[in-house]
Amino acid sequence: DGLVAGMASLQVSPRACDPVPEAELTEIIVGEAYRRQGIGRRLLEHCEAEARARGARELVLMTAFHNGAAHAFYHELGYRLYTVMMRKALDGE
Repeated sequence: DGLVAGMASLQVSPRACDPVPEAELTEIIVGEAYRRQGIGRRLLEHCEAEARARGARELVLMTAFHNGAAHAFYHELGYRLYTVMMRKALDGE
């Protein structure tokens, strides 16, 4: 139908103190009409393969604290909790 079903964005960056690059999945989105068809899994597997090909040994990602569906998806694919991030608004809000 010519529509985009989904997309993923991978960032592989060098590190100052380690010769092994860092790989981060910065975005993965699957359109609502295309969910539960394996598209997200294939996108993620492609990003893992690309990160591996570029020399990364692990792939990290962030997901919203309240997004249980995403947590379940990533856990099913072997991802585990890694860190806790905190933030503070600097504009007074």
